[in-house]
Amino acid sequence: MVDKVQGWITGAGGVVEKVDRWGKRRMAYKIRKQREGYYVLINAQIPAQFNTELERNLQIQESVMRYMIVQAQ
Repeated sequence: MVDKVQGWITGAGGVVEKVDRWGKRRMAYKIRKQREGYYVLINAQIPAQFNTELERNLQIQESVMRYMIVQAQ
């Protein structure tokens, strides 16, 4: 899934700066009856108009339980 997200970012003209794989960790609360999840932090520069498309793609992926897109200043 991480490779797929990186492909979406580079395909939209963005640049993946860093991928930090935190690994499997215990979550603060259950999500879809799961107590553990695989955490990944991706630092990237993406075009502003790609934000909504990236969110839509992440929402429809069944393997993605939660995500957060933030703008660094």
